[in-house]
Amino acid sequence: MIRATIGELDHDYQFNGPILAPGFGEQGGTVADLVRIFGTARGQVLPSSSRGMVRPGPDVHRLRDNALAMRDQLAALA
Repeated sequence: MIRATIGELDHDYQFNGPILAPGFGEQGGTVADLVRIFGTARGQVLPSSSRGMVRPGPDVHRLRDNALAMRDQLAALA
């Protein structure tokens, strides 16, 4: 498991499967970090951001808007 908040690595992440990336969102990892750390394998990355997703709650509309905004940011990686 590779955290989305780590520094530069010299690894080839090309393999057939998902890459779980905790440390995203509230813990400091950004979309730019996913690009920097995982490079061309970023399409396989599953960033985890539980606290970041529920922070706007309990209003359902704010939760939805937050989730959609994050989805749009991550979609730009593909």
